[in-house]
Amino acid sequence: MYNHRSIFLENHTNKITDKNVLELSAGGGQVSVNIAHLNPKRYIISDNDPRMLKRNPLFEKNEHLILDILNLPNLLDYKLDTIICCGYLYHTAHPLWALEQILKNKPTWFYLETKFTPDATCQIYEEKIGERGSHTSYEGCIPKNLILPKKIIIEAVESLNYKLIDVIQNDIKPDDFYEEDNYLSFWKKTTGLWFQKND
Repeated sequence: MYNHRSIFLENHTNKITDKNVLELSAGGGQVSVNIAHLNPKRYIISDNDPRMLKRNPLFEKNEHLILDILNLPNLLDYKLDTIICCGYLYHTAHPLWALEQILKNKPTWFYLETKFTPDATCQIYEEKIGERGSHTSYEGCIPKNLILPKKIIIEAVESLNYKLIDVIQNDIKPDDFYEEDNYLSFWKKTTGLWFQKND
């Protein structure tokens, strides 16, 4: 059922099924299709690039929002149970500010996809700036290979009244989305972090 970017859902279906879910940076839908299969009560897909969002197979039948993560509006009225953020943090020069913007909306659960490196850090960077159309819309991209320790990300989220409850790591294998895409070459592994709001 799960493609390589969606393994993080496997043991956490209770955070999706019958819940109000927002997916940030949904893009073309690699993760979206798997979230939808888990039957959330309300599921909103979003991206800062309307061109990418229109490529998402759920665009026509799901709620969708154009959202800039660095300037998120107040979404408290949506009563979000879960926020999923895949494919964004390593494209921004302001990852810690992005986390603050996301978590001001106080979801019960928050999943953050990061980039795995051998020294257990999160790699924040923009690869091949401008070659992939969706990435040209990101402002202030920081240089490739700048490393932000995962510990700092965890501490930043925990300082916003959340606790780390699971770490997901999986090998990337070609699938229907990326089998002929050189973009896969630096996606050796991904890691992700599940957080839960403190009572």
